[in-house]
Amino acid sequence: MKLRLRTLSTDHEMFEFAQRYQAVSGNCITPEELTRRTHVDAFFDSNGKMCAGFTTNSEQPLIYLSDLPEEMSHHALYDSVSDIVEGGSIWVDSALNDFERGYVFIRASWRAFTMKKRIFMGGARNPKVAKRQKFIFRKVLFEGKTDRFEYLCILYCGRKYILVQIGLFILRYWISQPINNWLSSLRNATTALISRL
Repeated sequence: MKLRLRTLSTDHEMFEFAQRYQAVSGNCITPEELTRRTHVDAFFDSNGKMCAGFTTNSEQPLIYLSDLPEEMSHHALYDSVSDIVEGGSIWVDSALNDFERGYVFIRASWRAFTMKKRIFMGGARNPKVAKRQKFIFRKVLFEGKTDRFEYLCILYCGRKYILVQIGLFILRYWISQPINNWLSSLRNATTALISRL
């Protein structure tokens, strides 16, 4: 499948992005919230169907910092708000294969890198998602319960580390997973052949 990336701008596109994000992630975001993001990007398949998307944001107030509990409001990162880019609202349709999924994550990270901010921040409201994100973000800013969320994990890293993230995505989606899938197919074929003998 050939994926085409486009920055969204119309109300209809924002509405579709919000619906698709909620269907895939289970989290809610409104079209109005999306319009306050610096970039809302979506991938479209060869039939023109939206099949993945992500946002990047450096507009004030920053979403992740505003989600933090009050007692965190004196953290040193608050002094760097003009030098932070947030990546978020990433979703990928289950129909995409490993290579395409990797491409989505790489492009989302690259978009953050090109914004030339010193700090890249991400977050999760699901412990399973946070566990995966801890592999690609170097530092955890906050993890726990807040007034707004039963669970929230906010992570961050320096801009140069985004290139490491891209390398990790290439390793996982374009090398490790295809090899594991090939080995699994080979194992299944061998098992099927042996059972016939």
